[in-house]
Amino acid sequence: APPPDWRYLWYLGPSETFSAARHERHACIDCMTREDAAILQHDAPLPFLPETRLRWQWRVDTLPSAVAEDSLPTHDYLSIAVEFDNGQDLTYMWSAALPAGTVFRCPLPHWDQRETHVVVRSGTRELGQWLAEERDVYA
Repeated sequence: APPPDWRYLWYLGPSETFSAARHERHACIDCMTREDAAILQHDAPLPFLPETRLRWQWRVDTLPSAVAEDSLPTHDYLSIAVEFDNGQDLTYMWSAALPAGTVFRCPLPHWDQRETHVVVRSGTRELGQWLAEERDVYA
């Protein structure tokens, strides 16, 4: 079962990738990939205003890829995303090789029409550390 208040994207179906967990006193979600793909969703109906921001904390121990993820054969990544009412997704990801600040459309068929990736971290130097992120979604 997905963590409480979360659901799997219906057309990818359920997965064993995600599980509810705790870190110190805080609830969190563990993600363990096993040569699969999964999307976990949570509704957050908010007005889209200039001060709309997305904040999260993550600890990535291992990146799913060792190479740049911006091509069809190498598109293996972990991210957090915002899905807008118009069907577009803005996906914030940690890349193995693409520089922070890189922006690209998803290379997968179908997803190339709806998903934009933004690299927020790059490389392996900060793996295993809890890191706080904040992005201005409106910008």
